[in-house]
Formats: sequence, C-alpha cells, structure tokens
Amino acid sequence: MGEEAGLAPVFLKTLQNGLPTERKLYCFTANSDGDYLGGIAIVRYGDTAEYLAGHNMPDGRTKNVGQLLLWAAIITMKNLFYIRFDLGGMDNVRTPEGIFRFKQRVGGKPYRLPNELEAGSGPIQGLIRQQVESKRNA
Repeated sequence: MGEEAGLAPVFLKTLQNGLPTERKLYCFTANSDGDYLGGIAIVRYGDTAEYLAGHNMPDGRTKNVGQLLLWAAIITMKNLFYIRFDLGGMDNVRTPEGIFRFKQRVGGKPYRLPNELEAGSGPIQGLIRQQVESKRNA
C-alpha cells in the first residue's frame, strides 16, 4: 500500500511508449463530479488481456471503483475478442477480502505465484536481501 506499492509510474510510461500502437495499454478511469476516483491499466498479448496496474483514491475505494473498472475492462476485452482475462493473483490469505470476493464472483481461479528463491549465498546476496527486506518493511 502507499506510494511505493505496485508498478512505478516510470515503468508504466516506458512500457506504454515501447508498445506498438495495436498493443498499447488500455486505460480505464472513473470520475465523479470532476474528481478522479481511480484508474486501471490493462495489457494485451495473444488472446489474453491482463490487469496490470490500478490506483484508487480513498473515495474511490469506498465506492468500489476498482471493481467497477475491472468489470468495464472485462466487458471491453470480451467485445474485442480476447478469450482470457487475468485478474492477477487470488489467494484467500494474501488477497484483501473484497478483492478476493470480487475475483471469486466473476469466476476467477485462485492461484499464487511461488515464493522467491535465492541462488547461492555470500556477501553480495546478503546485501541484496537486506535491501529487499528494508523496502518491504518500509
């Protein structure tokens, strides 16, 4: 959570600039009375569309804007003939309850990526691990 969570805006901007026109990110936003409530970005490849990133303002969270945007994205991608829509990981312990329930109700299949693995040990790996842990605990 917070400003350091998720994908960095510079990464998303670089990705968008590097994609060919027909594969640019699809972006959905929600506004109410001129106020930005939230937005999501969808990446497309082959016959699959995937929820890549999202952001909700506090007022957007209380109004479940993220779910509305995902639903709009699912319908849009279906109308563009994408066969699969990857909502992202879904784990009954790690996924927040509301998000898990939404993914479950739209037919999402639970999955969780495997834990990280480290190759070797030594001073360099120790420094890297220390940096990773400090970022996670910040």
